[in-house]
Amino acid sequence: MMISLRRGIPLMSTMARSHGLVAVATRNSTTTTTQEMNSNTQQKRPGKSFASLLRNSPFVHLSAQTNPKVVGSIIKIHDDNLYIDIGTKFHCVCPMPNDDEDGKYVEGGKVCVLVKDFELSARFLGSTTDTTLLEADAILLGPVA
Repeated sequence: MMISLRRGIPLMSTMARSHGLVAVATRNSTTTTTQEMNSNTQQKRPGKSFASLLRNSPFVHLSAQTNPKVVGSIIKIHDDNLYIDIGTKFHCVCPMPNDDEDGKYVEGGKVCVLVKDFELSARFLGSTTDTTLLEADAILLGPVA
């Protein structure tokens, strides 16, 4: 029994099983051409192409903002520091204000921060690569009502 792979290279079924290759055609069936496969996939996906979706996406039209104000959530309070998830690769650490007698800053609470740098990294003397602190640099503006 012969099994045909997508590139049209015939292999023995025992060889295909032993090497873990996925066969397109099975016993007594005809192989499909790549044109037929492409026409079948295009018929199943009605709508816009990826290029047009990307071009019209609102995220593409965003500009690189300097010092954006974002809303984040407090993920941890440790000593006098607030660990805030701002929705980027790294969280930020801000000192808790001294005037928090009302308990405005609790874990899970929403706060507004001014992001100065999305990743704190620097190149130290004699180093060829940057070293990161795995944090973002931000200033706490206050709780979100």
